[in-house]
Parts: sequence; structure tokens; C-alpha cells
Amino acid sequence: MKRILTLLIIVGALFLWAEDVTFNVNMNYQISLGNFDPAIDSVDVAGNFNGWGDSPIIGEDLDGDGIYSMTVTDLEVGFECEYKFRINSNWGTSEFPGGGANRFYTVVTGENIVDHWYNDEEMPSVFADVVFTVTDGTENYLDIKFKSSFNDWELYQMTDDGVAPDEVAGDHVWTVLVEDIPNGTHTWGALEDDGSQSGYWLIDGPDLEYTIDDQGNVSGQTDYVIDPGSVQDVTVTFQVDMNLVPTVGVVTIAGSFNSWTVPGEIMTDDDMDGIYTIDILLPSGSLINEQYKYLNDAVYEDIENRSFVLDDSVTEQILPVDYFNNMNSDDYNDVITPDQSELVNYPNPFNPETVIAYQIPVQKEGVLSIYNFKGQLVKTYTGIAGTGSIVWDGKNESDENVASGLYFAKVKAGDWEQTRKMLLLK
Repeated sequence: MKRILTLLIIVGALFLWAEDVTFNVNMNYQISLGNFDPAIDSVDVAGNFNGWGDSPIIGEDLDGDGIYSMTVTDLEVGFECEYKFRINSNWGTSEFPGGGANRFYTVVTGENIVDHWYNDEEMPSVFADVVFTVTDGTENYLDIKFKSSFNDWELYQMTDDGVAPDEVAGDHVWTVLVEDIPNGTHTWGALEDDGSQSGYWLIDGPDLEYTIDDQGNVSGQTDYVIDPGSVQDVTVTFQVDMNLVPTVGVVTIAGSFNSWTVPGEIMTDDDMDGIYTIDILLPSGSLINEQYKYLNDAVYEDIENRSFVLDDSVTEQILPVDYFNNMNSDDYNDVITPDQSELVNYPNPFNPETVIAYQIPVQKEGVLSIYNFKGQLVKTYTGIAGTGSIVWDGKNESDENVASGLYFAKVKAGDWEQTRKMLLLK
């Protein structure tokens, strides 16, 4: 008897268990027909769970994709929903005009999401023929093939033979006409068939994107130029400021120039100013648009890939100082404390100004003086005492901008003094 009672309680509990049901209705075809204007019209669900619309449940399209969602709460598991969708809560514009059949759905335990097209009328597919072009800036590739997401990345042969749609034979502009691509947004790319299983991928960065609208119009990127590469060797100097980051192990750099090898190329800080540098030789033929990131003990920065344009008109290229994880001088002003150093400045190198922070350990007023690399006095700040900071704007006592180069900040109070090297870059 107890077992029967327990079973009845369990069955009753299951029967009384309530779930929410979300109804989604796709209005895109009705929009294209002019039957529904998202700017002024609404859509709701009416059924046996809300008195057939006595308490309207209006749909929402928060992401603007033409699909409206409405949720009915606390329906018992096993409850059979009978319902229809309506435009503007009007039975005259409801689904299946003329008294068509209602929709049905039975509530289940767990997630209940029901998807429909209004009136069961789906957007008809539109197909377009699209010409894709890949210009080989390197003039080295011999067998380029196209692939796209619309058909699970099936390969298509591209040609440079002067036969339509290709215009000129042997000009390193490869083309392909791909027929019957359905409407929607798709991605594509190209590879050199080098005999390997997957080929050599030719697209630098994310896959290329194009869109075919409901009228068959094509927009987006349907052509691509392969980076021709540099014409001569260039030594590139990379610099990263680690003053705001506790360094663990070594600081390294990795990028397109070393195939993103981890831990990367080791950087050094010979003058102990917290700025790590490295000179990397990028040989002729290197990518013009390079990408890179810094690593702290083999851990990448938590940012998007950095990039720079290789200047192959010169043999040496010095990049501006980066801040690890893009932490800037404002961040530094918040965290600088006297016990970090008796005299620091940030950023360094700088342009046009830098913050010089000091801690004077003696009970005397001092002077903060700035000298150029020849030892000539540039600027003086008096009344310096205790812990504080000043902002040097790169100007001399005559309020004139000084030239780029090496400068020294010197604090002297009584017999105590401290000097700091600073680099102004313009």
C-alpha cells in the first residue's frame, strides 16, 4: 500500500511539474510580402493557455532578425497547447485565414522552444551566380582553388587562362564563376594546391565574407589580393613596456614572421627600464601586413592580434613602444607607488609628455632638473619634497618644444640625488 501511495505521489508530482514554453515565429517572408511592417506592426500568440488572446502575449525581436519570441510561463508538463499567431492581435489577420487548423504542442520536461514560420510560409531561396577573384601579388602560385561555406567548403578550380570570366591569361589574376549560391551571408577563401592534404591557405586573417540578399544582389568581398611581400630585408625593432606587468620568466614575441612559434623570440631589457626590445630580421618576401603579440612566460597578451605595415623602403624600422595588454599611462598613474622606485617616469619612451614620479628619502626640499644628452639644462622644477610627481610636456624654460632624443631627469635634495634616463620620440 505504501509503495502504491509513493508511486501516486511521484506521478502526481510529475503531472503538476510546470515549464515555460517559448514560441518563435519567423516573420521575414511576411515582411517581404508587405503583410508585416516591423516599425508599426506586432505579432502575438493566442491559444488555450491565455484565453485565446484575452491576455495578449506580444512577441519581441530584440536582435532585429525578423524572428519574434514570446514565452508562456508555468504550463504543466503534458499540457497540450492549442494556438495560432496573429498580426496586431487581430483574428482577421491571424494565421491560416478562413478558419484554418490550429497549431498544437505538448509541454515536455526541460526546455520547450517551438519554431514556426508565420502561416507556414517560408522565405523562398534565391540563387545567384558570383565571380570571385584572387590577385596573386607574389606572382608565385600555380594552382589556386576556391572554397566557400555555402556548400561545406567544396573546392572549385580558379583559372588564369584568359577564358571568361578570366580576362587576361598569365596576369596572376585568378577567377572562378560559382553558380547557384543561395541567398544569405557566406564566407570564402582560397588555397594553393601544393599536393598536400589540405593545400596552402592563402587568406591572411579571417575568412572573407559576402552576402546575397533576397533579390539576388551580391555585396561584401568577392575579390582578394595576396600580399606581394617585401622587396628587401628589413630589421624591425619591437618594444614592449612591462612596467605595469609582473614579469614571470622571459618576455617574448611571436607573430606571422615566425609562424606564431611559442614561446617566441626572447626580448631583453639591458638598461632595466622595464621596456623589453628585440631586433628581428624580416627577409625580402616577408608579408607587408604583419601580425604579432607579446608573451609573458609563454602566455599571450589577452588582446586582439597586433599588426603593423612593413616598410620595405628602408632597411631598419623601429616600431613605437607597445604597452603589454595595452595598459596605458593612465593605468600607470593609478598604480605608481613610492616604494617602486625613488625616481621613475612613464611612459618611456614618450611623446609628447611623460609623468616623472619621485620619492625623496631626506627631509629637505630638492630640485628636479631635466638635461639633454649634452648635459645642457632644459627645465627646472623647484620645491620638490617627499613623494610626488610632475608632468614634463617636452618643453624648455622658454616654453619651446625640444627635439627628440635622450634626456635625463635628475632630483637633488641635500646630499641625495637620483637620475633617470628618458627618451623623447617624435
